[in-house]
Amino acid sequence: MTFLIEPINLHDMTIVLLKLLIISIVAIVIGLERENKHKPLGTKTLSTIGIVSCLLTMISIESVEHYMAIYPTLNMDPFRLPAQVVSGIGFLGAGAIFIKSNNSIVNLTTASLVWGTAMLGIAVGAGFILETAIAFSLILLSIKIIPWTLTKLKFSDSTKKVAISLHVKGSDNITEVLARINSLSIKIDELSLKQFDEEHTKIKLICYVKKDNYVTDIYRSLIDENHTSNIEVT
Repeated sequence: MTFLIEPINLHDMTIVLLKLLIISIVAIVIGLERENKHKPLGTKTLSTIGIVSCLLTMISIESVEHYMAIYPTLNMDPFRLPAQVVSGIGFLGAGAIFIKSNNSIVNLTTASLVWGTAMLGIAVGAGFILETAIAFSLILLSIKIIPWTLTKLKFSDSTKKVAISLHVKGSDNITEVLARINSLSIKIDELSLKQFDEEHTKIKLICYVKKDNYVTDIYRSLIDENHTSNIEVT
C-alpha cells in the first residue's frame, strides 16, 4: 500500500493490484454460480463485497505498520477494520433470506456465500493467497460437485415441500379428502383444521412430494374431488 507522504512503490502497487484481481476472479465465479441459479445476489454484489473487504484489510494492516513505525508507542490492532466487516456483512446476508408461504427457508446458501466472499476478501488482503485458493476450491466443490454427485447417486433428498390450502364441505368428508391426498403419493407433514363456516372446514397442509411432481397436477387432482373448494397449492 502507498501513502500520500511516501513515493509510489511499484512493487507494493503490483501486490495490491494482484490481490484485488485474485479476489475479483473469486467473487465473479461465485456470483456467476448464484446468477445461474437465479438467486438475488450475483456478480455485482459479491464482487463489491470481496473487493472492498480485501481493500479494507490491506488498508488496516498497512496503516498499522506505517503509523507504528512513526509512533512506536501506539497500540494498534491491524484487524480492527476486518473485524467490523465480519460482523457487518451479516446484515447483507440476512437480507437475502426469506421464508416462503409453505414455511420453507430459502437463500441460506446465498447468504452464506455472501459472508464467505467477504472472508475470502479478508484472507486475500491479509496475504493468505494459498489458503484462499484452497478454501475457494472447497467451496466450489461443496456447492457444485458434491450436490451433483449425490443427485446422480440418488443420495440426495428427492422430495420438495408443498403447502396446500382448501375448504372441505361437511366434516364427514375430511377423512375422504385426506385419503385422496395420500393416494397422490403426497406425504403429509403438518395438518391444521379450522371451521370456516357452518358447512366448510378449512384445511392447511404442509406436505412432501417427489421433485418431478408438478404443482399443477396436484391442483387438478384436488379440483376433481367433489367435496373441495378454494384450493391453493404453493
